[in-house]
Amino acid sequence: MKSRFTTIDVSAAVNDLKILEGARIINVYDINHKTYIMKLSSAKEKFLLLFESGIRIHRAYHDYQKSSFPSNFSVKLRKHLNNRRLVSQLGMDRIVDMQVDEGERCFHVIVELYDRGNIVLTDSSYTILNILRPRSEKDTDVRLVVKERGPYKKFESFSEAVDAFCAAQDAQKQQQTALRVEKEAMKKLENVKKDQFRRIMELEDSRDMNMKMADLIIFNQDLVDSAVAIISRAIAQKASWGQIKEMHRKAAENGDQVARIKFVSHNRVIIVLMFACKRRSRWDVPIDVGMTAFSNSRELYQCMKAATEKVCKNFLLNSANKAIKNSEAKTHNAIKEVHSRVDTARVRKKMWFEEFIWFISSENYMVIVGRDADQNELLVKRYLRPGDIYVHADAHGAASVVIRNKKGGGPIPPKTMTEAAQMAVCSSSSWSSHIVSNAWWVYDYQVSKVAPSGEYLVHGSFMIRGKKNFMPRSPLQLGFGILFRVDEVSVTNRRQKTLKAKNIRKHKMDKIRRKYRDQDDEEREMRLAAIGARGIIDSCCKFAELLLFL
Repeated sequence: MKSRFTTIDVSAAVNDLKILEGARIINVYDINHKTYIMKLSSAKEKFLLLFESGIRIHRAYHDYQKSSFPSNFSVKLRKHLNNRRLVSQLGMDRIVDMQVDEGERCFHVIVELYDRGNIVLTDSSYTILNILRPRSEKDTDVRLVVKERGPYKKFESFSEAVDAFCAAQDAQKQQQTALRVEKEAMKKLENVKKDQFRRIMELEDSRDMNMKMADLIIFNQDLVDSAVAIISRAIAQKASWGQIKEMHRKAAENGDQVARIKFVSHNRVIIVLMFACKRRSRWDVPIDVGMTAFSNSRELYQCMKAATEKVCKNFLLNSANKAIKNSEAKTHNAIKEVHSRVDTARVRKKMWFEEFIWFISSENYMVIVGRDADQNELLVKRYLRPGDIYVHADAHGAASVVIRNKKGGGPIPPKTMTEAAQMAVCSSSSWSSHIVSNAWWVYDYQVSKVAPSGEYLVHGSFMIRGKKNFMPRSPLQLGFGILFRVDEVSVTNRRQKTLKAKNIRKHKMDKIRRKYRDQDDEEREMRLAAIGARGIIDSCCKFAELLLFL
């Protein structure tokens, strides 16, 4: 898979970037330590120029995440290039030279697209002012690329094709990263779960063991007390532990009960105990010779109780952890689902009216509302055309509302006027005070910025000359809708699906017509209306037209 520009790519990119010549550089941003975006503006539109050291240079159409703080190299570029015009671009053998300004004031941004690449900032005499990565003589490796033909997709420009290709690669990398993070998180949760299960099992085993040994001590209380008494008397006679072990050996030879003591150590002995009904089941029970059999069993019961409490506590904690894990699992699944569809969002060119408050009336007229005094001023001065209607309300803070007339003019329908008046009232102080005020409308030529002699118009207000046409009081009610904008592929797929459904409905309706062809027209139409076949087909057709419009 191609990962960097070839000579042909550089030539095509430079030819595609000729449109940027004459544009003014607004700012420079860095995406990472090798990739930078230059924002340019011309009289008609704004551009984003992306260049990655050693990889690519092209116009950007996607929304790339920029670094929170500019790097030193980015700051240097801003210092020398901001508010200067891009004069020319020269593409050579995988080197692009962008000249900014002319004469002694000019600067050159040289982007190397071979090897590991580089970005160099020079002055008019090509004296290096700053360099992204210093080069050394050993950096001379060359890699050959085999050109292969394959299926391709046509784009309007080379930059758009490169941007779509690189955006797809970035999305794939993000998907792989998301899957790796998800896998590591799930593995960590599984390890925590296994560790907690192991701890609970150890506590349960300890509880069962202590309970068994305590029961054995109680069942063999006489034997334990006798063994403890013998060891205690020997200790009282100041016998050494070596002598006590010798006494134990001799008692074992004589078949004494003390022979059931397996091991003697400092203040502790291990006695082989068993239940009467289970003589084949023998247990090695540690006994403290400083305590009686009852005291030893009580200590073991206390250990058993402590282990039981820990088990219960761990079960409770496990329930809480289980809820947390379920929540985390759902979160990770959601993240996985989102990242499986990760894609760099394509930047949509916004329409001019989107900076205002706007809506489309019930009769398909565009209604635009100013957000503040500045927008009120801009809306009337720049976008109020002949034939448009200006709507306002007699309330403090009321916005300027403009109804854009359609081509060919004609009167604005009353319903659209009512909706615009309602918007004017709701955008004023009447909304917060819950007091309904009057709204009125005038023609475009009645709106003037020239105040009468001796008066002054504040910013965002206008003089109305002539009669104001007052509207009925509007209720303080607003609604909102969600407009889904889909891409061209989705429109095509939906249109095919809708047309297919339309054909199916038409086929069913034809079958119904053939079935009832002997009936008169009036009865047949009544039956068709009852099943709603015609309404369904009309709705499908209208929905397909709506998708094509969007």
